[in-house]
Amino acid sequence: MNWQSVIASSAIMGLGFVLVPGSAISQGKSLKEQLVGTWEGVSIVLTRSDGTKIHPFGEKLNGSLIFTADGHSVVLLTRSDLPKIAANNRLGVTPDEAQAAYRGSYGYFGPYTVNEAEKSFTTKVLGSTYPNEVGANTKRVVTSISADELKFTNAAGAGGGSVEATFRHAK
Repeated sequence: MNWQSVIASSAIMGLGFVLVPGSAISQGKSLKEQLVGTWEGVSIVLTRSDGTKIHPFGEKLNGSLIFTADGHSVVLLTRSDLPKIAANNRLGVTPDEAQAAYRGSYGYFGPYTVNEAEKSFTTKVLGSTYPNEVGANTKRVVTSISADELKFTNAAGAGGGSVEATFRHAK
């Protein structure tokens, strides 16, 4: 599957990880098998070093996380309250509109691997809305997974803190 197909599939699907012992669904499936599919964003919470918590994508997260069985992933997150572009043309944005759109959205794609022992997944970022991330490996640790819900952490979140992400399996 090429990246154009993955991105097209994600659009069609509606844009729409340490396993907790005794998790509701283990059913003998590996973590990688449980990850495969489309997950819809529920929340992203950033905890800063001073303990304050913020929702960088707002209280209502729009987003999808897609894992393919052949090892590719796509993430696209946006705030639900992004303002419309007055010119109705993405190339005609004002500096303020561009800043709001950039701060309110985030996406990346690349191949991923799963470390079953660590209950983590790592994406080799091939492309990102944050250019400094291209070429990096982004590791996420699964804190829980079931047939319906996926939770993971990122110890090195944007804004100088740790991120806790929650997604639900797309129906």
